[in-house]
Amino acid sequence: MKSAWDDLDHLKQHLERALDDLYQCYRPAFLRWLQAEYPNLDHHDRLDIFQDTVIVVWNNVRSERLSELRSTLWTYVCGIGKLLAMSKRRKQGRVSYVEDMTEYLKGMDSFSELEFMTRDELDLIWKYIDQLDEPYCSVLTLTFKYDLSSAEIAELMNAASAAVVRVQRNRGMNQLRQLVKTQQI
Repeated sequence: MKSAWDDLDHLKQHLERALDDLYQCYRPAFLRWLQAEYPNLDHHDRLDIFQDTVIVVWNNVRSERLSELRSTLWTYVCGIGKLLAMSKRRKQGRVSYVEDMTEYLKGMDSFSELEFMTRDELDLIWKYIDQLDEPYCSVLTLTFKYDLSSAEIAELMNAASAAVVRVQRNRGMNQLRQLVKTQQI
């Protein structure tokens, strides 16, 4: 969905009009996309996720946390929506956090080196990631599952900077290595 709103400067200058367009143009497509991706979510949950997504986009643009739009606005909206939908499904107990992340990892080309691992080994690694302290668990999840950059993670988590996220990622990886080493998988 290529639109005039894909230009971040234009989006910032006309934010109120952009929000109207989000609701008018993006809402039906977003709800269809969300239903296709997450058929177990009911209509009210999908509407809540759309509303929350628009609020996150609006806050990120207004507060200038969104400093660069590397994709289309549609892709950015769907990315936020996906994170919110996954969170809602986990809170409702509809999906296993470990299984969901493992399946996503196996489907990503950038993680082809993980193909040699068995399903049980991958499940175990994601269980270890889930055991990490915050913010390490979240940073590793957003890095490896969603392939987000340090800057994108900093925006989503309201971190001071991308450098802070990189430090958190390194510390999280060190904790994960220690955990895996002690368990001898």
